Amino acid sequence: MQDKLLVNPRKMMLNAFERIGALLALCGARYVEKTWLRFKPVGFNVKGIVYCLIGLIIFFLISYITRKPLISFFGKSWGALCGQVY
Repeated sequence: MQDKLLVNPRKMMLNAFERIGALLALCGARYVEKTWLRFKPVGFNVKGIVYCLIGLIIFFLISYITRKPLISFFGKSWGALCGQVY
């Protein structure tokens, strides 16, 4: 009887690179926020929600546009690590 793999190791490796990139981005963003930005909670306001939505739209557009060039420049593994911003 021959054992069969349940998952594709190559696909798992690429997914791991993507998640490691997301974790590194989260750690870097948290450091920048705590060190230089120092947000203060102001409660619920429409202006903050609008700014957040505009920022999220810009963020996802930039990440969508730059992902494929990063993967083609660095290769699949390192491109997935650098291109994982969403």
